Amino acid sequence: MKKDYFRMSALPVGCKAKVSALIDGGRNITDRLRDLGITEGEEVRCVMKSPLGEPHAYMIKGSVIALRQEDAGVVRLFSDSVVRLAEKKSASEGI
Repeated sequence: MKKDYFRMSALPVGCKAKVSALIDGGRNITDRLRDLGITEGEEVRCVMKSPLGEPHAYMIKGSVIALRQEDAGVVRLFSDSVVRLAEKKSASEGI
């Protein structure tokens, strides 16, 4: 059975997923992404999107890094591993 994949740049804010592969688009960015901790099997979470759309902030191994869509696009995620994280309650809703 073939698994479905999608680009990390398409991961919605507040969701997490596991990395399936890094695809080098000829720009040699994959080595730099691996240095930042983005490796096969690692969990990534999209924590913020810039008001202008780029860059997106991702939580990886406890660190937040900002990536342009072009760079995040070389990272492929397992589509069946996507998890929507629970929204935090605001102070007005009580704890």
